[in-house]
Amino acid sequence: MEDKEINQDIFIRRAEEYVKAVQKISDSNFDAVILQGQSAMKSVLLINAGAVVAVLAFYSGNADLLFLTDSRVIGLYKTLIYALLCWAIGVGTATVAYGATYLSQYCGAKTFNQGLAEFKNAVWFNENAYIGPSEWGIRWQWAAVALVIIGYICFFVGIGVAYFAFERFLTV
Repeated sequence: MEDKEINQDIFIRRAEEYVKAVQKISDSNFDAVILQGQSAMKSVLLINAGAVVAVLAFYSGNADLLFLTDSRVIGLYKTLIYALLCWAIGVGTATVAYGATYLSQYCGAKTFNQGLAEFKNAVWFNENAYIGPSEWGIRWQWAAVALVIIGYICFFVGIGVAYFAFERFLTV
């Protein structure tokens, strides 16, 4: 009977060491992915916010043009509003992506902690166990990715609209 208890204790310790090793590897991979995602969100936020600031600086630097009744100037300002809107939406999507990332991490950690308790119980009773990914965590993760992509799209659409506005202003 003692041999069985000793073997079970050794098995449990080895299982706990295995879980710790897997957790350490998972944590390092997770940290790398998080850093890359944060870099993408920061770049989307920076380029869109920079474009918004540039257009607002253009508006304030050329405020005297607002009082002209030239249809070209009015057309330029009206069209640039759409570019400004695109870039503002890009800033908003980057900001919401930060929140989606937090929710993804929260759901993943909650699911892992629940799964870890179930895994220890399964090891104790010599059953197979698996700690699966968080369904909601994955959904929030994909939402964050989609928001970052939408932010990039908004930036490039805004560039296209601004280019169209200036081209139309300069060629007429």
